[in-house]
Amino acid sequence: MEVLNIKEARSEQIDQYLERIFLVLRNIAHLSSIYSKYLQKNFDVTTSQLLCLRALAHKDGLSAGEIGRRIFIKPGTITGLIDRLEVKGLVRRTRVHKDRRVINVEITQAGRDLVASAPVPVQSLLAINLKKLSLEEVERMTQALERLLKLMQSEEVTTELTLATSEDQVF
Repeated sequence: MEVLNIKEARSEQIDQYLERIFLVLRNIAHLSSIYSKYLQKNFDVTTSQLLCLRALAHKDGLSAGEIGRRIFIKPGTITGLIDRLEVKGLVRRTRVHKDRRVINVEITQAGRDLVASAPVPVQSLLAINLKKLSLEEVERMTQALERLLKLMQSEEVTTELTLATSEDQVF
């Protein structure tokens, strides 16, 4: 009987932590969404587009691949992103003289003006504040988030979500 009570107490504690974890994840997603909508409405750019412009404002004349690596966007996605920024007159593509196959992306003055007037991206604010923490705290947070991602990507979770019906309680 005592073992059962210990298991029930542990289960209740885990449920409380799960509730807190999901609340934090929802709040993070909500903050990101609010920021993204604000950028779109007031600056006519997405968060990814602003990150691209900020990367170019920091170091101009990057290749599309290098921009993608700096802002963590896949190569297939970065091309369309640059296309949209080019249409808006915020960047331009230039060929490298030595090898005409190589194209770099440069930020225009309009792009620089937008970067100067736009708010700091949520990711940048987070980075600034994370740098204020100890290395050990950042390491623990990183490991916990990586573990959380692995749990979310596990085959078991994917299978459970696929098999779950509206009547099933996933959480």
